[in-house]
Amino acid sequence: MGLVSGVHDVATHWIVTYDIIRWQHEIPWMSLYFSVAVWMSLALGGFGLIRGLLPRYQTSVPIPKFA
Repeated sequence: MGLVSGVHDVATHWIVTYDIIRWQHEIPWMSLYFSVAVWMSLALGGFGLIRGLLPRYQTSVPIPKFA
């Protein structure tokens, strides 16, 4: 499908189905996206909120290096 025909298809082709068989190929990537990707984006967004609090928990004692 070309760009114009693809946009036309998306804008006009609507079939609503609740049949699980039609969704079986979409379930793995949608499950991964809505679990892992959303939690990662929340963690990245939340890190900016607590970044100012991190120096409070840093230690001033040097960590020994193992050779």
